[in-house]
Amino acid sequence: MKLLTIATATILGAGLSAAQAQSVTVGVFGGQAQTAFTECVFRPFTAKTGTKVVLDIGASAVTLNKLVAQKSAPAMDVAFMDGGPSEQAAAAGVLEALDAQRIPNLANVVPQAIHAQGDRTYAAGVLFYSFGLLYNKDTVKEPPKAWADLWSGKYKGQVALPSMQISMGLPFLAHMATISGGSMTDLKPALENLRKVDAVAFFASAGNISSMFQAEEVAVAPHFSTSALELIKAGAPLEFVAPTDKPIANDSRVHLVKNGPHRNEAEQLIDMSLTKEASACLAEKFNGGPSIKDVVLKPEIARLMPWGKDGSVADLVMPDWNEINARRSEMTALFEAQVARK
Repeated sequence: MKLLTIATATILGAGLSAAQAQSVTVGVFGGQAQTAFTECVFRPFTAKTGTKVVLDIGASAVTLNKLVAQKSAPAMDVAFMDGGPSEQAAAAGVLEALDAQRIPNLANVVPQAIHAQGDRTYAAGVLFYSFGLLYNKDTVKEPPKAWADLWSGKYKGQVALPSMQISMGLPFLAHMATISGGSMTDLKPALENLRKVDAVAFFASAGNISSMFQAEEVAVAPHFSTSALELIKAGAPLEFVAPTDKPIANDSRVHLVKNGPHRNEAEQLIDMSLTKEASACLAEKFNGGPSIKDVVLKPEIARLMPWGKDGSVADLVMPDWNEINARRSEMTALFEAQVARK
């Protein structure tokens, strides 16, 4: 387990109690996300409270596995995970309910980012991202407009597809089934179309497909809006498209770990992650669509949101993670057998 201390506790005067100055351990994503969350949430939290933040870096699935393994004696206080593992964590009983009395900024979260079992809120989204189409403007003369363009034959030998191990792989397959005339329980139309793609590669991470674009190994592929837009901002000759047959979306969520050692500090950090300031900062630093009501973005930032300049979260397809998780093994096996190994 990799632990990184990003700030030291600061004594803000003689009246600061030891309880206020202790640390809080946070499970969080690595890479660009870690950098953005550090700048937008963790450093401001330490500056305000004097509480040290210790980061436990890992992808959502890794954090989920740690929470389950540590269920009887958790090391983490707060966990940031994406939709999918979030529902699995709730089902595993490793999350505490978010109390609106103790986390008042919950009232500012848009309804699409409140995640509950019955009347028990187990997670709140801190940002939205989408899975759309990225293409190379130098080599692709007819830009893709819809998911169906992937199997149209226009880009033969230029397309990569997500594996089912990547976080948005299964939602991608589910949506391809819907637009192909099938459903979650009838994947045949989607599998038939995806076989037509003749993919040159199957990628298992955002970093993997970003590297392929940078090396010009692929010219068209599904990609995460957050990572794709970072490549574009860095000057790569790429363009990100929100498909006309709907981009697929997910949200990155904050969770309170059940029986975590520092509940008060954990709830304070969660509350800070749900402010307008944090949301606007994550939009600027990580291209994350705000999950907080009434966040005003600069025009140059607004155009980089996962729903486009004039869109909203309502324009995105949100996965049914409970159904996807229930069918995870079956969907993965069918894709592997009929598309990845064809």
